[in-house]
Amino acid sequence: MKVNFTIDGEPVGKERPRMNSITKRTYTPNKTRDYEELIRWLYQSKVKYYFEGYIKMTLRCYYSIAKSNSKKVKEQKRNNVLRPSKKP
Repeated sequence: MKVNFTIDGEPVGKERPRMNSITKRTYTPNKTRDYEELIRWLYQSKVKYYFEGYIKMTLRCYYSIAKSNSKKVKEQKRNNVLRPSKKP
């Protein structure tokens, strides 16, 4: 079975777990937890199918072109002459 769905907006990279210095416990940062909740909610609202076992996943992430680039570099990126150099 193949499932496709789209998540609008800029992709968010997963942050490293943090440690509370008082309780000595690790926790997931709010930005990561909120984005994971968004993806789970979008999947459950659109697909309504639950996979069991292993899955194969292909992700395509699209980032906007940085405003700090020159006009020449922006045009080259739009024409696929230069590849993006952004890490999530």
